Amino acid sequence: MTLYPDAKVLLTVRSAGSWWSSYADTIHQLMLQPVLDRAEVGPELAELSRFGHVLTQRSFGAPYADQTPTDLVAAYERHNAEVRAGVPPGRLLEYDIAQGWDPLCAFLKLPVPDRPVPFVNDRQAFRELFGLDAPAPPPEAPYTREQVEGHFRAAIPPSGIEHH
Repeated sequence: MTLYPDAKVLLTVRSAGSWWSSYADTIHQLMLQPVLDRAEVGPELAELSRFGHVLTQRSFGAPYADQTPTDLVAAYERHNAEVRAGVPPGRLLEYDIAQGWDPLCAFLKLPVPDRPVPFVNDRQAFRELFGLDAPAPPPEAPYTREQVEGHFRAAIPPSGIEHH
């Protein structure tokens, strides 16, 4: 509010249980993985992954993997409380997408569109985008049979093994 004291703030809300259910199936799963490799997924997804890790660590604490579901839900609720405390009355709309257009448009003093609120941020789309349901690659064998046999063949002198 310091930079933009007249700004209107939209705080999207839902119950902590609903938030955790969605978060646990999407962002949390992604944050438990290493930052995506640019060579494997391209620059856009790699940068998004890196940004997500930085933002998540800042929001929830580090190391992220040590945070429990209780810790993460508490951070979500703490964030919402901090937004409520930091925004002057009349400048904050607590909004649940299930409310539709009316409260949002009234807050922004805009006409209500004659179409449904778009719903494009669903769990399955997120999981598909980041490959969270992709089958795990098969484990690589450290050596092939030929490599192992060749190694031992090279270690055995041509005259064979001497027995003492």
